Amino acid sequence: MPVLDALLELGKAYALLDPVATITEGDEPLNCFLDTLWQAQDQAALKKGADEFKAFLKRTNSLSLPRLKFQIHLLKAVKSATILQEQIHNPKFLSAVVKLGGAYAALNPSPVTPENEPPNCFLYTLWQAQNAADIQKGADELSSSVVKISNDVQLIDYQAKLLTALKMVPAFENALSDPSFVDSILDLATDYVRFKEASTNTETK
Repeated sequence: MPVLDALLELGKAYALLDPVATITEGDEPLNCFLDTLWQAQDQAALKKGADEFKAFLKRTNSLSLPRLKFQIHLLKAVKSATILQEQIHNPKFLSAVVKLGGAYAALNPSPVTPENEPPNCFLYTLWQAQNAADIQKGADELSSSVVKISNDVQLIDYQAKLLTALKMVPAFENALSDPSFVDSILDLATDYVRFKEASTNTETK
């Protein structure tokens, strides 16, 4: 699959989710090239989408076939995840997923050696996916991940920020290529968001 074909396939995977424009004037812009181009109505919007795409490539170095295929697998998994059917049309959720995928791909995770058990992590499963069955396995793992949190957009956005921040720390350079270590970081992010949700709920009672 050449890179251009992969880009077209990525656009198709996003379009099949049929995102609904829910961003109002007061909302912070998503800065997600896929949604900007999906909603584009004029030349200015196309230019904005092109600029966002260039920024995305610069930030994640995603113009490579494996990384584009990973983003395709990620969007297909979102579509297949039963628990996410209310979210698949939400551009805020999809933007967060794309950002998380870009942050994870930028780490270029190494394959787990045969003697070690692979992490039960949808990102690693989809990074290694070779067929529809692998993508469905990733979708099931994604469902299990977000079911623990009431605000899945907040969780996924925070996970993306955390991976991006850790990549900027030289001391973590080698560790971040280890999928098991990254999985533990993602679990830590989930626990933190759950703690914040519980604290907020306690304060409002």
